Amino acid sequence: MKRFLVVGDGLIGAALARYFESRGEVRCTTRRMPASPDAIALDLGKPDDAVAALTKIEGWLSKGSATAFLTAAITGYTRCESDPATSSRINVDNTCLLAEWLLARGAFVVFPSTSAVFGARNDAPAEDIIPAPRTEYGRQKARAETRLLGLRADAGVAVVRMTKVLSRQQAPIKDWLRTLRADGQIETAVDLLMAPISLTFAVSALARVAELRKAGVFHVSGARAVSYRDFGRCFVRQAGISEQRIREIKIHDRTAPTLISDVAMLNMERTSRIAGIMPQPMEQTVEDLLGNPPSGQDGASEASALRSKQE
Repeated sequence: MKRFLVVGDGLIGAALARYFESRGEVRCTTRRMPASPDAIALDLGKPDDAVAALTKIEGWLSKGSATAFLTAAITGYTRCESDPATSSRINVDNTCLLAEWLLARGAFVVFPSTSAVFGARNDAPAEDIIPAPRTEYGRQKARAETRLLGLRADAGVAVVRMTKVLSRQQAPIKDWLRTLRADGQIETAVDLLMAPISLTFAVSALARVAELRKAGVFHVSGARAVSYRDFGRCFVRQAGISEQRIREIKIHDRTAPTLISDVAMLNMERTSRIAGIMPQPMEQTVEDLLGNPPSGQDGASEASALRSKQE
């Protein structure tokens, strides 16, 4: 049986745990207290309290080969910028120490990263392009990548950089859905680009890299760079809603440049060749977001609910 350790239970970590529940043996860590009975309590911000967690993980790892996903992190641009010492300790130092510990025990490590490591590039950087971040969050991810890829281990580390991951549980989609249900107008930026991928697509790509167990850098991206406005138009169109429900804004008038990553799209040539993962078309991203609810959750699709609202 395949075995998976998911470190962190945020957006991607929780989705990975659900994905692997029916595909193998999975253990998860959490910093939320009290921890659920099935989770291992581990806070990367408190390494002195990690002995009990590492003891449990070590015992589990001793039973067979496993893949570990390091999803625990401080991901907010503003929080990383305002407290670089604390966020760097978690995102870089303690993450890398944990990875080294896992590698020494035979685990293959998958590290989800971000297009923010490329700063203000306006092209589609390939997997072998040297990072040049301009945000504190991007700098921390780039430092972690360098350290992880430099670790010597037979098992290896796969760094998986991803473009904008969208889900119903987080902004802007969560806010858009709430606003549309209330017959309001959604705000979409005309001056900010992204190459969006759905959470479903991101998880399946991470799982594919884990299956290969091949070290190195991989990219997961949307098929093209679009503005939030153009994505919003596609979103409401596929939901059967008038584009008049969109209000255009300029995000650069509201947000400091150091809190925005200009890189939207990533080149996936190496990833596609090795892993067979192709960029996700925008229409498929929207379909994932408007489709049936996640496994284990009740309710109709968001598209059906929004169309019923219009009738």
